[in-house]
Amino acid sequence: NYLEKLTEDKYKEKLRLLIKVTEACYNVGQKDWFAKTVELANKIIKCSDHNTIESAEGMHFKGLAVDPSKIEERLSLLKESYEIVSQLPESVKKNRLLGRIMNSYGSEMAKPRNSDDVKKEGVELLKRRLKLDEDNNINDLKGKAITCGSIGRYYHNNTDDIESAEKYFEEDFVICEQIGDIEGASIMKSSLAECSLRKGDFKNAVYLYKSSYTYAENMDKSGLNYWLFSHVGLLNAYSFMDEKDHNQKEIKT
Repeated sequence: NYLEKLTEDKYKEKLRLLIKVTEACYNVGQKDWFAKTVELANKIIKCSDHNTIESAEGMHFKGLAVDPSKIEERLSLLKESYEIVSQLPESVKKNRLLGRIMNSYGSEMAKPRNSDDVKKEGVELLKRRLKLDEDNNINDLKGKAITCGSIGRYYHNNTDDIESAEKYFEEDFVICEQIGDIEGASIMKSSLAECSLRKGDFKNAVYLYKSSYTYAENMDKSGLNYWLFSHVGLLNAYSFMDEKDHNQKEIKT
């Protein structure tokens, strides 16, 4: 309500506050709040000077919050935000934002609905994001975990290179353990289990789905979907096993 009463001149004075509120709206993660994110992001873009870190942040949030069906618009906004930040003078603030935008843009390009060339370009950008973090000591562990997960999904969904998928999923899991991200840890254990299924290692898939299930059980009600996912995955893994291996069914279903 406070922001809605501000004039355009006041918006310019309160631009950092506007960016923080926009980020908070996006982080709610619900459709109505995404619409509000787009509305606020448009104000950031309008009130920012061209080719500044603020204008890039506005485009970044808008690109993330735009309807997922508007693929070209999302990619265009994320690309523009990436290009703006890339040409800004070196600073810690610039590199942190650049890392986040590389994560968003690379992950969007690497999604299954895009062409093979676009997906490959996306995964290469994600790898450069990891190098950016390493070279500049950004230490964005949450962002690094998201990047590793996205690269792992690319290998898992688009190639037969399951070892690379496992490598990046495992890196994601280790970081989730470091930062206490139970949700992320559960997702990664399920992702690793899917890799084991593809390799025909059904016993290991059972072990990993059980682990994912355990992490999901330690979450609040928001973890119900992860609990169900690991539960279904576990049953699927059992269905592939030979009769002699069914003694592994130790979990109470």
